[in-house]
Amino acid sequence: MRYAKVQIDPQLYERLKQQIVEYRTERKVTCVCVEKDVDYLTLPALREYLDHLGIIEYVINANYICVMPGEDVEPHVDEPDRFIWSLTIPFVNAAGTYNRFYKSDQPIVRHVRFDKRDKWAVQSCLQYADMSFAKLIDMVEVDGPMLLNTAEMHDVHNTTNLPREALGVRLNKKFHPKLLHSLQLSTIL
Repeated sequence: MRYAKVQIDPQLYERLKQQIVEYRTERKVTCVCVEKDVDYLTLPALREYLDHLGIIEYVINANYICVMPGEDVEPHVDEPDRFIWSLTIPFVNAAGTYNRFYKSDQPIVRHVRFDKRDKWAVQSCLQYADMSFAKLIDMVEVDGPMLLNTAEMHDVHNTTNLPREALGVRLNKKFHPKLLHSLQLSTIL
């Protein structure tokens, strides 16, 4: 399974998005990758949602993810020895942004990047040894909360002219989508 869209009560979703924006505004948070001293798990609506899903015990952390227009997140595999599943919760400009999945017979290796990224950006990632052989095999619009299998090669594609902002809630290796309760998965692939 590559991804699963997760249902959420529309009123809770609006409350959650508002709390995230207020939290970031109050703290003047501007960092786009690694945030120190920012704990989204203190937000009441996020805790309510995670409790309702029955997954709070599997949560490792919640991080802010921003995908700027024209600056797609490159294809990668997250750290599979730490986590396999991540719950993406878009809260600003979700429409027109996609997770794409790739397949290749190339081995997956660690690539270290020495480009113009700032000190907060990820400096290495897991990718196929030669990405030119990677084939796009699936794509899904991230138009609401979605579980992503981050052990599959994937990227984030923003087709809009606005930044897409989301939380990525990392779930430990004991989590599997079949453990969800209270809210149903609306799409499973």
